[in-house]
Amino acid sequence: MITILIAILILVGFCITGKYQVGEGYELFRDILTTILAIAGLAIAILGYGIYQYILENVSSRVEREMKEWKNVVESRMKKLEDKGEFFSNALVSLNIGFTYWLTYKKDTNQKQPLYIAINRTEIAYKDVIMLDESEPENEKLKCQVINNLGYYLAERGDAADREFAIKCAEFIKGKIDKYPDERKEWQDT
Repeated sequence: MITILIAILILVGFCITGKYQVGEGYELFRDILTTILAIAGLAIAILGYGIYQYILENVSSRVEREMKEWKNVVESRMKKLEDKGEFFSNALVSLNIGFTYWLTYKKDTNQKQPLYIAINRTEIAYKDVIMLDESEPENEKLKCQVINNLGYYLAERGDAADREFAIKCAEFIKGKIDKYPDERKEWQDT
């Protein structure tokens, strides 16, 4: 388009210079060219601004719409996580704290206190994990880990009062052990 505009201006320039004297034609050509270029620049600026505003409005509204959709998706996911997340998170934290105390107990078996804390924390994890929907695989696996650890710790403590529940834990794990072959070695000990 710019090439066509330049060609037209050159053609107009030749026509003008042929009609007028060389000096007059050149000045007239220069004035016309300056005016046309000023008008073209103004038109391009107005057109560019219009295109900019059009894109800005369309992109802005599209981004706003997509952000609202994404916000709704994130909020619904967060709601689902909140519904199960508190129990899941608490159970996972308590399980890990209990296991840490268990490792402390294993290092120094003369100290029974870390074992009691491990049992206590794992019992807290158990109370949270039974609130979860076991049909979800990650919930079921966490439940198995908590019950396995709790049964093992109770058996290690060796109190007669713990025996019945420790056996129930071991039976539960026995029923799930084939589903989780990666855990078989550890869970068989229970």
